[in-house]
Amino acid sequence: IRRFADAVLPSQPMPKHLENSSYQCRFLKELTLRLIFECTELYVAINEFENYKIILTNLRNDKSKFVQKSVGNNLNDLYKEFPEKANEIINEWKTEPLSKETTWIINHGLRSTGK
Repeated sequence: IRRFADAVLPSQPMPKHLENSSYQCRFLKELTLRLIFECTELYVAINEFENYKIILTNLRNDKSKFVQKSVGNNLNDLYKEFPEKANEIINEWKTEPLSKETTWIINHGLRSTGK
């Protein structure tokens, strides 16, 4: 399982094409998030936290509900194991005006915490 982690989150700056908002790129990023949690039990997300945070941040204003749910679910899973990391992401997002998509994602991500 660990060998796939390097393919999903390389230890280098995120490629420019991952900032693209096309459907295919959003789908790729959403799948990347799913692989991180299902294949590596959060440890890749923590070991590569800055890259992981970039992916979540790039997706936070996405209009697609399946992407919003995925980002929220990732925050929720992260909060269960590493609440300080989830709070770091959320607090960074809150330094700027929140879109309705980001607000929904935060609420969805905090749903099992009692907010």
